Amino acid sequence: MGVLESIGIRIIMDVGKGAIKLVPHAIAKQRVQKFFGKSVFGDDFYIVIDPYEHPIPRSTMRIPQNRYVKKFFGRKPDGGLIGEDKVLGSCHLRTINYAISFFAKFRNPLNPIKIVFDEDVLNIWDGGFLCIGSADSNIKTYDIEKLKENNFYSLSWNENGGRCFDVRGTIYNIENNEDVGLLIKLRNPRHAEHALFLCQGLGEWGSSGAVYYLFHNFINIYKSAKGKDFCKVIRTRIGSDDSAHEIVHISEQ
Repeated sequence: MGVLESIGIRIIMDVGKGAIKLVPHAIAKQRVQKFFGKSVFGDDFYIVIDPYEHPIPRSTMRIPQNRYVKKFFGRKPDGGLIGEDKVLGSCHLRTINYAISFFAKFRNPLNPIKIVFDEDVLNIWDGGFLCIGSADSNIKTYDIEKLKENNFYSLSWNENGGRCFDVRGTIYNIENNEDVGLLIKLRNPRHAEHALFLCQGLGEWGSSGAVYYLFHNFINIYKSAKGKDFCKVIRTRIGSDDSAHEIVHISEQ
């Protein structure tokens, strides 16, 4: 066999191996689009996070007034900060990382997934939405929760005056050092080609645990959903997203 023939065979083999590797990726990408909706690889799919503000505006404060405390863990005395007007919880760093890491495997790197504040999409419904945080803090979650198509749950109050989830008559609370989260998928009633997702907790670990569970168990969730709307109740040990586990699954018939 000549040198050119040998090189040609090697090229064909390498191309073949590359093509074989592309098949599982193509199947996975198709599943992601079928699950999250046609918008998931376009510009009209949004991950919605919920900033909040200190009641004392920065512009009205006088130095050395402070709104926040920065802990230095013994390196020097803890210090006061005026801080930013809009802030995010620490769980957002975790949830955004989970989401970006997942979608980056399937999206064009020049067109990354959109992460927006809830106030930026107040009146937008023509798209797919993945909302992180409960109706107490995320306006888009609140609007989706109030849709008549949501017959899975409501955010309620327990007998001790604390927040709880009422999932079709069953009450779920934070207990035994475990937060509770909900992972919900609904068809967008105003634009049926899109889907609505809620990843929310009673506390921050319920929210981040629900996001972790979604992206680290996607294949199983995809298969169990079978294209239907669903609600999953997730328990997460406070301080440990990777402890997130499903305790209840409700699916529309």
